[in-house]
Order: sequence, then structure tokens, then C-alpha cells
Amino acid sequence: MKAISIKLRFKKITLIELVLSLCFFSFYLPNQESVSGKVYTIWRLACLLATACAVLIYIVKCHNKISLKYISIVLFFTYIYIGTSILTPGGHFPKFTFLCVIGFITLLEVSFQTFPKKVVIRSYLKAGIAASIVYFITFVKYFNVDGGMHSGLMVKTGYGMVETHQNWYIFTYDNASVFIFLPIAAALLYYCYNYQKKATKVYIGYIVLILFMYISKMAVAAMISFVLFVALTWYYFRMYNKNKRIKLKLTYLNVLAMGLLLYIVVISFVGSDLSYTISGFFGKDGTFTGRDVIWANAIKYIVKYPVFGNGLESEAVRYAKIMMGQCHNILLEILYDGGLIGIILLVFAVYQFKPKKSNTYSAYIFSICLFCYIIAAGFDAKLGFPYPIAILYFSYYLEDKPRLLKKST
Repeated sequence: MKAISIKLRFKKITLIELVLSLCFFSFYLPNQESVSGKVYTIWRLACLLATACAVLIYIVKCHNKISLKYISIVLFFTYIYIGTSILTPGGHFPKFTFLCVIGFITLLEVSFQTFPKKVVIRSYLKAGIAASIVYFITFVKYFNVDGGMHSGLMVKTGYGMVETHQNWYIFTYDNASVFIFLPIAAALLYYCYNYQKKATKVYIGYIVLILFMYISKMAVAAMISFVLFVALTWYYFRMYNKNKRIKLKLTYLNVLAMGLLLYIVVISFVGSDLSYTISGFFGKDGTFTGRDVIWANAIKYIVKYPVFGNGLESEAVRYAKIMMGQCHNILLEILYDGGLIGIILLVFAVYQFKPKKSNTYSAYIFSICLFCYIIAAGFDAKLGFPYPIAILYFSYYLEDKPRLLKKST
């Protein structure tokens, strides 16, 4: 009888992991131009179904455990997508993107409140690695195609029609893909350290695969942030497990403070003489593809609407105002879209996810991941991408297992 119950329990967990994996995978939504109309429609419906299920389960099972973390992060995105459509000149409300973001947040919240952490992280990894493999397949197929899966795509702007030369693949373009891959790499490293050391081979293979894509296409921002993540997590692993003193404390709150300082420096640095000298080593121009002009234009409109922001706008309108469809810096993007109110709401939300313990290796993994995300987001801004939100949830919920816990001096 005992053997039967264990077998049934194993099947139950396997079913949960399968369903959770499919739900997580549904949020890796492809670009509309990257797949056929039918595939795109089915994928969107799957994403909406996962959102509806997550919200329904949250209302039924977690209504008496509503956390301030969940409320604060949902409030931030609600303001950005709905509040600014009412209070700002932009007035644009992308309904599906909003539902997708809220759905992903709710799925994370429901998962951690309802299922064992090991089940959640395994499900997330199955979906994430599967999405990475799909991305790599399109990378190989369109490697020599200028524009990738968006080859020949003409984007209508305020200045006429322009052709894209960015390396696009199924989910996004080169540099922005780091927002997908970084949380997956961090979760995989956590899983190796706490649950399955043999999975380290998978982690190494994953790192090699991602870096191969970035080096092949010289996606500098993504490459630097990903290499830094690998190097720092290895350094902390060595120091932490030898009980040596870690001088550079990349804890959660330290990372946020360093990120703000970094953005101020970067915005001032790009376009300078030193910028041209350093970027030349990577075969790039000192403006980093015109980011100095984009940021200067964005700041003008941030100053014009400092409190509530400009709101979300169509790509054509944004091009006409700042010469690009986004600000290419997450701090400027939030200030541009949501003003000071948006920044205050975001800071409040991110603070709620401060980990309970900051001196464990797992805490360092996700703090380093957040730090590397901040670096990449200093040159690209994908506010509609929900994937980095997982870093916050992992920071709060995933800790070292007691049998592996070592004190950092």
C-alpha cells in the first residue's frame, strides 16, 4: 500500500510539473512576424489561458494569503499600463501585454504559495530551457540572414519606412534575449547547487550555448552581462565555500544602489571621447547606435512631464519624438512612461522582494543575476518582457538548503 501511495504521489508531482512547465512556456510569446498567423494566435490563447488559470487559482486558494510583494508589483504595472493611459498624453493601453505581464506575475505567486519550491524551479527550468532551444534553432536557421526572422521587415515611423538590420530571432533580438536567458541561467545554477550536482553539466552546456550566440553576433551588452554573471557566481562560489571573506558584497540592496549610480555614469559616458575609445575595441561606435541622442531626447520629454510621465505611445509616435521606439535604458524608460510616480512604485515593489537572508550562496546568485540584468538594461529596455520579474521572486523565495548552508564571514 505504501509503495502504491508513493507511486501515485510521484505521478501527481510529474503532472503538476508538466502543467506548470506548459504554463511558463506559454509566456515565451514569439514575435508576430516570426511564426504563422495560426501559431501566433494559438500561442496567445495559451498565454491568456495560463493567465486566467493563475488568476482563478490565486483568487480561490490564495485569497487569504495576499502578499504585499504581489500587490506592489501588480500595482506598478497597473499604473504603467492603465494609470498612464488616463493620466498622461500618451493614452495608449496595450491590453494583451498588460494581461501577459500580470499573468506571469500571478503564475509565479501562485506557484510559490501552492507547490514545493523544487517543483516550481524544475517546471520553470523545463519551460525556459525548451524556449532557449527553440530560440537557438531559429538562430542557426537565420544566422546569415540580415535581420534574422525579421528579414526585410519594414517598420513605419514618423520619418518614413526603414528596414531592420537587427538580428531578430523567434522571441526577440540579440541583446534583449539576455532578459530571457539570465533568469534561466541563475535558476539552473541554483538547482545544481541545492538539488542536483550532476545537472552542472547541463548548466555548463547552457552557458556555452548562450555565449556562442552572443559572441557570434557580437551582442556586446548581452555578452558582457552574461560573462559577468558566470564569472561573479564562480568567484562567490569559491569564496563562499572556502569560508573566505567576500570583500565586494553584491547583496540585493547594494545591487539596487549600484545600479542607480551605474545608470547615471552610463548616460553621461556614452557619446564621450572615452566612449569612442572603449567601444572601438568591440567594433562599435561611441554613441552605441545613437543612444546618446535617444537619451538626450528622452530626457527632454521626461523633464516636460516629470510626475506622471508621457505614458505608453505607439512606436511611430515614439520614433518621431526620440528617434527610437524605446529609450534603450530601463531607468529612462520608466521615467519617460510613468514619471516619478512610476519610479516610486517600482522602488517600493522591488524593495518588498528583499531576501530574508543575504549571506547565502543562493542569495548571491540572484543578487548577481539582478546586477547583470541592470547592466544589460542600461542599454536596452523591454518593459513589456515579464521574464526578469522571476529574478525578484527567486531572490525572495529560494534559499540554500540547510544541509548546504555555510556562513559567509
